[in-house]
Amino acid sequence: MGDNVFYNFKYKSDKERMYSIFIFAMFLICVAYLLEIIICWIFVSPHYLLLNNSLFFQDFDDSFMDFFNVNYFVKDSDPYFAEGSSYPPLALSIAKIFSLMTDYSDGSKAARSSVGGIISLIIFFLIFIVSTYKMIEKKVGGIRAGMVYVLLFLSAQNLFLIQRGNYLCITFIFTALFVLTYDSDKRWQRELSCIFLGMATGMKLYPCAFALILLREKRFSQFFRCVFWSVVFLGAPFIFFKGGFSNAGEFIKNITEFGTKGYYIFPVDFVPHMTKYSYDYSASTFYDLMWRFIDGMNLYLNRDNFVYEHMLICALIVIISLFGSFYSEFRWQTLLFASLLTVLIPSPSFIYAGVMLFIPFISFIEEEKKRKFDYVYLCLFIIFFSPFQFGYIIPRFTEQLFYGITVSNFISLTALILMLVISFCDVVLGGIRGKEIKKPVYN
Repeated sequence: MGDNVFYNFKYKSDKERMYSIFIFAMFLICVAYLLEIIICWIFVSPHYLLLNNSLFFQDFDDSFMDFFNVNYFVKDSDPYFAEGSSYPPLALSIAKIFSLMTDYSDGSKAARSSVGGIISLIIFFLIFIVSTYKMIEKKVGGIRAGMVYVLLFLSAQNLFLIQRGNYLCITFIFTALFVLTYDSDKRWQRELSCIFLGMATGMKLYPCAFALILLREKRFSQFFRCVFWSVVFLGAPFIFFKGGFSNAGEFIKNITEFGTKGYYIFPVDFVPHMTKYSYDYSASTFYDLMWRFIDGMNLYLNRDNFVYEHMLICALIVIISLFGSFYSEFRWQTLLFASLLTVLIPSPSFIYAGVMLFIPFISFIEEEKKRKFDYVYLCLFIIFFSPFQFGYIIPRFTEQLFYGITVSNFISLTALILMLVISFCDVVLGGIRGKEIKKPVYN
């Protein structure tokens, strides 16, 4: 009966009722999204889909190119000096394996069209899809796991991640495996969890925020082992490339220069008057948009203090997240604060970065005891994961803006900010009761 999602709704447990609401709401949204595509394609034009609604899988000329571009960087095993890559060495080491499946000498787009390139992309996606489903099945179980996975697969964040073929797919797997195993009653799994988080950090740097759960639960020795493995995976893979450890300096240089190419790694790289958007979820984008709204949507807003204001906003988010993580009485809420750090702080933080919120969401919806207030969080998760697309509030192509920002993107970003603020208020006003997350009794 628990697997019958819509059976006897009135008498369901809070957990089952919440599952029913999520599945029903997301199902309706996904159907509406598919109808939007069909109607626009038949009665308007495919061109409208690309330029006005930013629907996924329409920019065919650039689809999956994150995957092939990163593989191209390592074709000659000289990604830092020759290609100027800003990807950490572990990510490039994994990309090197996939790059061996086809010839990249004619460029990344030629490789995308090759048989070997297509096979490598299919394998890449199969690893991500199967691993993600298995992890959700382990936590949720039954037919409900399949339904939840399908709806999360159709989320805006996952669709964009698939469209780009970004290596965040692998980062997410390592991070989720860490969360699944860090509190295991088997010692070898706890040790393996440290390696998983180290590898996730070695892939994208910012998943290190998930170590907050270890500090929250006073697993200090485990925390330091995660630090050790993070250092190992951030440094050791340099040996696989020409120049060995001398690549470390060039890697840091490439990161700091990334902002001059039209993207930004951290807010300190923001150039005043030249803020660019590209499906961005960073807090800096939200803050910048607020000022543009105040200034009548002036695309050429001139503010000399943007750099310092963005740094202050990010520092405030870090403080809020740390406080919330340590004083929350709910494990899922600590994971939410960690996820928000990984999404809101880096810039750019593209839409696909939002898949990191799959982790706290599964933990949240699996919580047996629910409060009435938890339905507010459920609504925010549904809004955030919605794939439905609306038109642009800032144009796609202007002198200053790269891709523009859609109404849907802004609504999702607002949902993220609300999650942060509401969670913080939840902790401050009702959560500080001196309770701790119970640690399991280890054998």
